Amino acid sequence: MTRPGIDKDREGCSMTTPLKEALVALTDALAKRPAEEILFQWFRSGRLIGELSDLMKRRHPALQVEIDRLYQEHQAKRGKKTGAMMGPAKESN
Repeated sequence: MTRPGIDKDREGCSMTTPLKEALVALTDALAKRPAEEILFQWFRSGRLIGELSDLMKRRHPALQVEIDRLYQEHQAKRGKKTGAMMGPAKESN
């Protein structure tokens, strides 16, 4: 018995979300492009992430501000952890 909102593409069942549906549509659109373009112009170059970031900034600027703030907090926490692991700074002569 198939229930609406259930994705049977993988082993087991998982709920289909709007984000997953969008990613499936993106995957299908990319699959129409040559493999070399997908690999080098979208994946390896970081273009896919760049395009998504640009769209987020244009379409949802308030959310992008919040994302940037959270990222800066995360980086600051990582910096503190990294600094503590490295030990005290050495003086150079």
